[in-house]
Amino acid sequence: MRKHICLAVIAALLPLSAGAEMIRFSRCTVNPGQTLASVQGVFKDWRELFEKEGFGDHAIRLLVPHAGSETADDTFWIEFTSPNFTRYGMAWEWWYTDPDAAAASVSMEEVFKCETAELFRSIFSM
Repeated sequence: MRKHICLAVIAALLPLSAGAEMIRFSRCTVNPGQTLASVQGVFKDWRELFEKEGFGDHAIRLLVPHAGSETADDTFWIEFTSPNFTRYGMAWEWWYTDPDAAAASVSMEEVFKCETAELFRSIFSM
C-alpha cells in the first residue's frame, strides 16, 4: 500500500518539479549489533546496484551528528539526491518492483531502520 501511495504522489507532483533536483532526507537508527561501518557497507552495495540499473545520476550521503548535536550516537541521516522528479520517480518505481532491489531493501532493514523521511526540491542555488 505504501508503495502505491508513494507512486501516486510522485505522479501527481511530477509536472510541478520535473526539472528541479530532488533531495530526500531520512532519519535513521542503526539496529542493535550493527555499526555505521555496516551501514556504509550496505550503501556501497546500493551504489553498485543503482549504477548497474542505470541510476548512476543519483547520489547518497550518510550524515552523522557533529558539534552541538543532541542526537544519539546510533542515529544518522541519509541524503538521497536525484537530478529531477522524473528520475526520482523512475528510481522508486524500479526499487519497488525489481527482485535485486527487494533483496537490497531486506539487507538494509537488517542493518538500520528509518523513522522519518522528507522530500525537498531545489528551486535556487548560488
